[in-house]
Amino acid sequence: MINRLLKIIISVLFLISYRCYLLIRSLFNKNSPSTLVILTYHSISDTQHQNFIRQINMLKRYHTIFPDAEIPLDTGRHFVALTFDDGFECVVEKAIPELLKRNIPATLFIPTGYLGQRPGWITNQESNSINESVMTPEQLLSLPTDFIQIGSHTARHRFLTLLDEEEALAELVDSKKCLEELLHSQIACLSLPYGAYNNNVLALAKRAGYLKVFCSWPLSPLSGSDGFLLGRITASPDDWVLEFWLKIMGAYQWLLLGISMKRKVYNLLKINTSNNYRCKDEMWI
Repeated sequence: MINRLLKIIISVLFLISYRCYLLIRSLFNKNSPSTLVILTYHSISDTQHQNFIRQINMLKRYHTIFPDAEIPLDTGRHFVALTFDDGFECVVEKAIPELLKRNIPATLFIPTGYLGQRPGWITNQESNSINESVMTPEQLLSLPTDFIQIGSHTARHRFLTLLDEEEALAELVDSKKCLEELLHSQIACLSLPYGAYNNNVLALAKRAGYLKVFCSWPLSPLSGSDGFLLGRITASPDDWVLEFWLKIMGAYQWLLLGISMKRKVYNLLKINTSNNYRCKDEMWI
């Protein structure tokens, strides 16, 4: 709870600072830059359904687009994109009908090795998603392509940074090929399992033919990804109203600096991080 409140306080201060920066720019007759926030969800339970509806009703006030869309520069417009990792059936049943009612587009990232199966990568029996199922090929084919975009979440949802080059490339290529053969359309987007990547993983993703890759943390415009790697912020139906609004507005972009500082402290104190932190550590390589 304290950690959550602290993040909200920092986010409010960050947003105020950014708005002041934009005000100063306007005094020098400089246009405000366009901004894009990409939210990522996973599962939506029965008890979370109404909260999710409340959240997407908030999104109707903003420009919602697909996450790989090109946004116009220096127009001052703020864009929001929705993504869903893991391809759970609950998203098809609870989220997509509500999004379609409101004409809100979304991208679903699918782990093709688990189509129609339980999420075998989840081993924690206390996980909220342990009893979920990944959508079937038939459900994928039934999705409306004008508002629902499909991307890859690899084949078996493995830590790509822990695999050798041949294994990692197979995860990327096999998933892309499976989806393209099933849907008869190009699969251009990839969501990295656990957000884990390094320079080699990004190179393999380009080699596999992906045009956009999405991690699990906000990225700075100065990250040097050339638009190939895009950052996201995790959203949950359980987010408080203020918390969710701050995420929509991009106020959690400071997490980039926060995670970097945390890693430096770990290195300074020589704390041996476990695999649970591997995705957070290696994202900076």
